[in-house]
Amino acid sequence: MSKYIVFFLLFFTGLSAQKVQFSILQFNDIYETGPWSGGKEGGPARVTAYRDQFLHKKQPLITILAGDFLSPSVMNDVVYEGKKIKGRQMVELLNSMEVDLVTFGNHEFDLKEGDLQARINESEFEWISSNVLHKTPQGLKPFEKSTSAGILPIKPCTTLVIQDKKGHSVRVGFIGVTLQGFKPQYAEIESFTSKARQYADTLKIRDQAHLVLALSHLNIEEDRELARAVPELGLIMGGHEHEAHREEVGNTWITKADANVRSIYLHTFKARLPKETGEAVRFQVRSKLVKITDKMKEAERTAAVDAKWKKIAFDSFRAAGFNPEQTVMVAKEPLDGLESSVRNHATNLGELVAAAYKAACPKAQAGILNSGSIRIDDQISGTITEYDVLRI
Repeated sequence: MSKYIVFFLLFFTGLSAQKVQFSILQFNDIYETGPWSGGKEGGPARVTAYRDQFLHKKQPLITILAGDFLSPSVMNDVVYEGKKIKGRQMVELLNSMEVDLVTFGNHEFDLKEGDLQARINESEFEWISSNVLHKTPQGLKPFEKSTSAGILPIKPCTTLVIQDKKGHSVRVGFIGVTLQGFKPQYAEIESFTSKARQYADTLKIRDQAHLVLALSHLNIEEDRELARAVPELGLIMGGHEHEAHREEVGNTWITKADANVRSIYLHTFKARLPKETGEAVRFQVRSKLVKITDKMKEAERTAAVDAKWKKIAFDSFRAAGFNPEQTVMVAKEPLDGLESSVRNHATNLGELVAAAYKAACPKAQAGILNSGSIRIDDQISGTITEYDVLRI
């Protein structure tokens, strides 16, 4: 069932009296190329088909991803064309989905420096980051993207001029922030509050942005801190947690979708432009949480990417001695590997994994299992295959 938020934002500028409508499609924390829960939930191909509906309506749409997509994945250690793919499948997938903007999640830095650089270069979307810098022999500098047009630095913020079919436009600024507390060898993660404050001001002063929005890969308490530090943010579109979330801090809404596109957010903005210089631009925003299910159509181009990499992965697993389609067991009830479950209490899947370890090491006197190492973030039932075990 869809959920809605309606709220209002006031900004000051000088434009002719008109109305402009545009939408933002938000998702976060996506690790696999296909659907989940036995095909019942999620599925990037379904998200692409949902997004494509707006192309037929000719309504401006921006698609954003709030971090964590290159890692972790069972596919990342698959060897293809002589090397491990390390997120290559996800970049090709996101390119097919025609994503516009992304920011770094903490798991992007699971990759070695060269692998991350290769993925940035392969991407057809724009990266922004207000508080992540590259450690180089020449000192700290923005990460860069190698393109046919040359080497382009990843911007700390960006402004998009959104124009409707009548030619009326608004300038929407975006910042992107990543959580601190982890220390990648080749990157420096700076204060997200001070950098967000700095670049929100840059957008308003330099770019004359009418609206400033944030892509954030922070935990929820840090999102609240961000909302308090930069209260004029119209919306914080977040990630990191894997469960859908929405709340208001001051006048700023924070939204997060379910991981692996079990759900997405669709934010529809209506801007009423003033008649005279100095009057307020009023933004009305309607936010809808959309569940992605097997009742939705799939876009062929994204489904083809999923099928391509699944075949590559399964061939690689077979070469390594696995039989990914081999039945391991038949689960009489769903095995709960959802992150929201395994990181907070014992589940039947966690107990099954612990029992397997005990059976493999019968002389052990004790065992410790880090629940965060159960990465499947899914509930699986019925026929459990070797591929499911690899995903776990």
